[in-house]
Amino acid sequence: MECLVGNHLVLEYIVDTDALGGNLVNHLCDNDLLVLQERIVSPPEKLSLVKPVSDNPLVILNDSSLPVQRSVVAVQKAGIDSFERLDSGVLLASDDIRLLFSYPFLTGKDISFDSFNEAYRGLEALLLQTGFTETNIARTWFLVKDILRDYDLLNQVRDQWFAKWFKKGDFIPASTGIQSRINQEGYFSLECLAVDGAGIAVEQMHCSLQNEPIEYGKMFSRGILLSMAQSRIALISGTASTDKFGEVKYFGDIARQCQHMLDSVSDLLNGVGMDFENVAQAMLWLKHGEDRELCLDILSRNGFPLERCVLQLDCDVCRDEWLCEMEITAVKNAS
Repeated sequence: MECLVGNHLVLEYIVDTDALGGNLVNHLCDNDLLVLQERIVSPPEKLSLVKPVSDNPLVILNDSSLPVQRSVVAVQKAGIDSFERLDSGVLLASDDIRLLFSYPFLTGKDISFDSFNEAYRGLEALLLQTGFTETNIARTWFLVKDILRDYDLLNQVRDQWFAKWFKKGDFIPASTGIQSRINQEGYFSLECLAVDGAGIAVEQMHCSLQNEPIEYGKMFSRGILLSMAQSRIALISGTASTDKFGEVKYFGDIARQCQHMLDSVSDLLNGVGMDFENVAQAMLWLKHGEDRELCLDILSRNGFPLERCVLQLDCDVCRDEWLCEMEITAVKNAS
């Protein structure tokens, strides 16, 4: 799905749910695209067959019953005014808009406050290098190999940095924090998207079915909306079956949890004039792989575009009682 950023910069959000073929590589070459972010989800036995389309993909191992899947954010070269490929990310500008996509910042095998801190120090250095401030961060992604064990540590480190970075009245970035089996050396991965410039406005999104995470002590927003002259991009955080008090809704019932998750995502989209037709990329995590067909059927019956969704199985969510979680990027271009 294409998105016009500013007057002539075109982003492309691509999902390839069977990524061993050469179609994506051909598409990138044929359309003169540069890759800004790449995620590969592969069974371990097929990983050697996967050809990355970027220098720094985030590679995730998952169930052998799944195909190789890939999500990519790319940009058409023709609309770029400036482009820099840095050691820790990609910076591009067009008209009066700048976008910064970080590469994954990874911890080593050590699980500690200091090792998680090191990822944040890398991000802080990247922001300083590129002239961004912390309040320009619109979206973060935290992937942890053992989320139930390490989620408290993740929050302790995030709380420390966010207390330093964000003041009262600042919006808090959209975010996902969930378990994924990162293939690279490291138990924790941090990525971010930062934006600035007079041509882009940033605002917080709200969900009428759920309260704000900050109300129960978690430092992220339900979603962030990026508005430009020709388009809007909705960055929806990892969304589970949460009620208006920050509690798990529908304990032990995967069908009702999945439906409430979808209803919450739909509510967020509807609040900014979008719906499932605007979904450009999505990722769905299921705690139990045997719930796959049931959940995909629920998504299909709700009109959700499965062809734009990457699936991960047997992944814990940040609370043991949650059985599924979904994140979304949605796009609406001007008519």
